[in-house]
Amino acid sequence: MSELLEIKDLHVNAGEKEILKGIDLEIKKGEIHVIMGPNGSGKTTTANAILNNPEYTKTNGTITFDGEDITESRTDEIARKGKEINEKERPNDVYIIDSRLAWSNVPDSYAIRLTVNEAIAGKRVFYDATRGSEDQYETVDEAIQKTRKRKLGEIERYKEKYGINLLDENNYDLVVDTSYTNTQELADIIVSGEEAYRTGKSYPKYWANPTCEER
Repeated sequence: MSELLEIKDLHVNAGEKEILKGIDLEIKKGEIHVIMGPNGSGKTTTANAILNNPEYTKTNGTITFDGEDITESRTDEIARKGKEINEKERPNDVYIIDSRLAWSNVPDSYAIRLTVNEAIAGKRVFYDATRGSEDQYETVDEAIQKTRKRKLGEIERYKEKYGINLLDENNYDLVVDTSYTNTQELADIIVSGEEAYRTGKSYPKYWANPTCEER
C-alpha cells in the first residue's frame, strides 16, 4: 500500500520559537490517523504546517502528499489536492470522523450533531475518571458551569474564525439529544438514519431520545 502522506524530519517555527522539532509521520492510502494531545502539544501547528500556513515557517524537513512534494506549495493548492482525494468515490468505505467541522470539510458526509442537557453534560464530565487534569473539578456545579462556559466559547470562536454557527441545525442530517440515551440506542439511531440517507428513504431528523421529536 503506497503512502498518501509522508512527513520527514519536520521542524517548524512560530515567529522565533521552534514549535515542532523533527516530526515524522507516514499515512498509507486507506488508513485513518488521529492526532491527539493536550493544548500546546502541537496538533494545530502540525495541521497548519501541512497546509503551509504563512504564519508558520518550516526550517527543515519535507511533506509529500500522494507522491508529490508539497513542502512549499500554496495553501489553496494543497486544499485542492485534499478535496480531489475526498471526492473520489469509495462505495464500500465507511469513516466515522469526530470533528466539529467534518460536515463542512468532507463532501457528501452524513452529518450528525449530538446534543445534551447542560446539567447532565456537567455531571458526565465530573464523574468521568478517565478525563485529564483540565477536566477535573471540585464540585458537580463547577463542572456544569465550566462545561457550559467552554461550549459557549467554542461557539463564538467558530463563528469568528470560520464563519460557522455550530448551533445551526441546517448544517446537519441528524440531530440527537443524548441526555437520556445509552450508546446502543444512539448507535441504532445513527445506523438507521445513515442507511435511510444513503438509500433516499424518509427518516426523522430530530431525536429527543427515547421518543422522536417531530419538527
